[in-house]
Amino acid sequence: MKVLMMIALMLSFSDAKLLINGYQRVPGMDYQMELSVLNPEKRVLLDCQSFFNGVHYQSAVNGKWKDDWYMIIDGNDCEDVSMFAKSSLDAGNPFCLNIDQEERSIEVSANLDECPQ
Repeated sequence: MKVLMMIALMLSFSDAKLLINGYQRVPGMDYQMELSVLNPEKRVLLDCQSFFNGVHYQSAVNGKWKDDWYMIIDGNDCEDVSMFAKSSLDAGNPFCLNIDQEERSIEVSANLDECPQ
């Protein structure tokens, strides 16, 4: 049942352009990163550690994070996004995270004109 719900979540969202303005490491996880968006009730979890690498878009529900949607991404893409996020944000530069689930692509851009402010 959980797998069917995950597939439904994956199919229910096709495109996102998210302004990322901060990050923090997930405690106890070497290759997971929580990316901050403007809404404090939302977050993006970049998971380059689990069996399936992916990006989770989550909402805070009763004090716990729940997936709104999830997309599996290639390990190399996960590492590239992670390295870009860390170097950009450590330099104080927010960036735009572009996710297209239909095309199964994830891109990062320093051009903030592409993202909602």
